[in-house]
Formats: sequence, structure tokens, C-alpha cells
Amino acid sequence: MDKVIDLMSDSIISAFNTKFMELAGRSLEVEIIGHSRTLLEPIHCPDYFASREIAGVNQYVNGSIEYEIRGRRPETVSSGMAIILPAGTMMRSRNMNPGRTISVWHNIRCSILDSIDPLSLLDMPALLSVSDSRKVGEINREIAKAEAEKGSSFIRYVARRHELAAQLFSVIVGASSLKPEAGLLVRRTERLLPVLDHIRRNFTRQITTRELAERISLSPPQLFNLFREAMGMSPGKYVQMQRMRRAQELLLMESDMRICEIAEKSGYPDQFHFSRLFKKSFGVSPELFRQQFHG
Repeated sequence: MDKVIDLMSDSIISAFNTKFMELAGRSLEVEIIGHSRTLLEPIHCPDYFASREIAGVNQYVNGSIEYEIRGRRPETVSSGMAIILPAGTMMRSRNMNPGRTISVWHNIRCSILDSIDPLSLLDMPALLSVSDSRKVGEINREIAKAEAEKGSSFIRYVARRHELAAQLFSVIVGASSLKPEAGLLVRRTERLLPVLDHIRRNFTRQITTRELAERISLSPPQLFNLFREAMGMSPGKYVQMQRMRRAQELLLMESDMRICEIAEKSGYPDQFHFSRLFKKSFGVSPELFRQQFHG
């Protein structure tokens, strides 16, 4: 519980009951999935809105961009400033300084009880303040330092990445407010715990909605609606998320295992379908993801 208290503001903690916070304290996971320092192309996706599968933080350390989140007016992000891109964000951007603009970005994944994304409970600002952007810059430099030194101790490197991911999460939480519906979302998720546990134990095989609905005495349509309301996704999408997480673990732990074997052990008999879904979820192929950690 102390771990969550250190990372989450008092206003967020007070909205939930003690039982939930005790569970959250034991199960909060925060990790950085994918990172890059990129010199942006002269034209940077200005003509269409791209969707994000996972939350991200972008800092522009040189040059500037004009970005637009669907439904909001365009804004300009200057050098040194950082933006938060929640999962599901539809965004497009235009490079204001071709050949100069550099983006340092990180995808960040968070979960409580292996089911609730704490970021989904927050109203997050699109543009971070100057002071919070500066904190993001400090974290970025530490991540780059950890990457440069990862060959000396892989275990120390993994621990450091988790520590820095928690710091990045803390910056986001500190800049955000709690959504009014957050308490209701948590209560709905608590009702789904038997279903989520069944998925976690059986995600490598086919699972029907009826099978899941029987776990909490609902009809399949009732289960589907409750699941979407609580989780923000369908049961099938949640199964896919669990499979992708398993694939990540295998890619990190089994440096010699073939991609086709990892795909099968993650619930995907078709390697090419698996690779497409993995890249869509994390922005990099399974091969590149493994190379980032094992060199």
C-alpha cells in the first residue's frame, strides 16, 4: 500500500475504500514499453489522426510541433515541453521546424489488480507544465543513461527502468485530477474480479463470452456491457492484452526462443498475425523489442 501512497495523490486515494487500496498496493505495476529519441521527418502525419493503443509521454527537446487531439483545437509545443497521450487518443501533428525537431517518447503501461489502468481514472492535461516537463526531461536523461549502461548488469538495468517508470507515472498523476466516475469504475471492476482471474489462467486458449458470464451469473450480453463499462474494452480485447503481456515476458526471459514458439505459447498459432498485433500494441516488432533489452 505504501507504494501506491507514494505515487498517487491524496485526492485519488480518498476516493477508494481501504480494501481496494490494500489490493492496489500489492498489485500496482508501472513499466515503460518502447522508447525512442527521434529526429522527426519534415512532414509528420499532418493529414490524418493516428490512434494510440497505449499511453505515452512525448517531450520535444529541439524545435517545435503543432499537435491536435481530435475534438480539441490545435496547440503548439515548443522545445523542452512535454505532452501526455492517453491510450485511445486520436492525434495528428505537424513539424514546425523540419530537420531540427527531436522527439523523446515513451510508452507507459500501468495496471492495478492486473486489470484497472489507473491512468484511465484520471483527467490528464494534454500539455504538461514547465516544471513537470523539466522533470520528464530529467527522467529521459536517466533512462538514456540506464540504456547506455545496461550491458554491465541486466538485473540492475531492469530494476532501474521500473524505478524510472514509477517516477514518470508520478509526474502524470501529480498533474492530473480524478475523473468523477472513477469510483463507479472501480466498483464495476471489483465485480469482474472472478472473470479477470479466469481469463488470466486460461488466456492461451479460446474463451467464450458465455463461459465468462457464468462466472458471475450474468447473461453474455450483460457481461459484455459490464466489461466494456468497467474496462473500456471488450472481453476479447482484454484477452489479447493478456496474451501480449505474456509475449513480452517470454521475449525478455527467453532470448533464444524462436518468435513462432513465443507466439504459440502466448495463444497465437499464426506467427505473422502475432507479429502484426504486437507491433500495433507496442510500436515495435517482437524482434526489435527483444533486441532493445538483450542487445
